[in-house]
Amino acid sequence: MSDSEKCPQKCSFISEKTVHKGKWVQLSEITYEDPNGVKRVWESVERTTRCPGSNVDAVEIIPILKRLLHYECLVLVEQYRPPLKACTLEFPAGLVDKNESPQQAAIRELKEETGYTAQIKHTSPGMNSNKNFDCLCLARVYH
Repeated sequence: MSDSEKCPQKCSFISEKTVHKGKWVQLSEITYEDPNGVKRVWESVERTTRCPGSNVDAVEIIPILKRLLHYECLVLVEQYRPPLKACTLEFPAGLVDKNESPQQAAIRELKEETGYTAQIKHTSPGMNSNKNFDCLCLARVYH
């Protein structure tokens, strides 16, 4: 199926140029023609960290901690996020290293960020609206 067959709207790609490339992300401008024939520019931010041959570059883990005689708990980590100038509570996450599967990356990141080990129970497909796909892993944590 060609790109034009995937979308019922008659848009067409014209060009893409890199505006800035940093260590972690790249800013691009994509020029296209909308269904009314109007030329438009879309700004796109992409990660530059994907390993060759991989369809994901990052994982996010939803760790479920099963506790005896208690309710199951979700494990969150506190991270400082410079753009927010504040700390956030979030699920453990990180980049997939070279020659590493998303599942291996999820287990490694969970151990690095929380000290817990886990068994992956479910892995989602990539979830993002641009070229970068994050993999979401549901993990049972061993305590």
